[in-house]
Amino acid sequence: MTKIHELLGVGMDEEFEVKDRDFAYKLDENGALMRMGSGYWYPSAVYTFAALINNPSLIIRKQKLTEEQQKVLEALWTLGFNWVAKDKSGDVYGYVGEPRHDDYQWIGYGTPFHVLSCLVPLLPDWTKPLDTEKTLKEAQQ
Repeated sequence: MTKIHELLGVGMDEEFEVKDRDFAYKLDENGALMRMGSGYWYPSAVYTFAALINNPSLIIRKQKLTEEQQKVLEALWTLGFNWVAKDKSGDVYGYVGEPRHDDYQWIGYGTPFHVLSCLVPLLPDWTKPLDTEKTLKEAQQ
């Protein structure tokens, strides 16, 4: 583990997200910041690395699923609800298609339904929906 790992508080090869960026990131064994793109890891831009060093709170660590969260996501996915989103009010809903949002709530394809609040910790930012299949696959890794 390098000093950069310690400074940013992430483990070696631990995948994480960066606020307002759409890629997965990790620090390799040498402390280089890598970004996932098209199924491969690439060196990340220097300005992203500098932003993280100056503000480590931009790092969004991937959470491990609890048993209850795993069961709820599996049930939603089995029923065809591929997306989960939290409205600005904190209410969590499942959607068949990828939803879009206005200033306060999500608008989805199909009929949304209220799901268990155990999924709230998986949605730290209300403006970003959760892909149920992707989340379940990442939890198995």
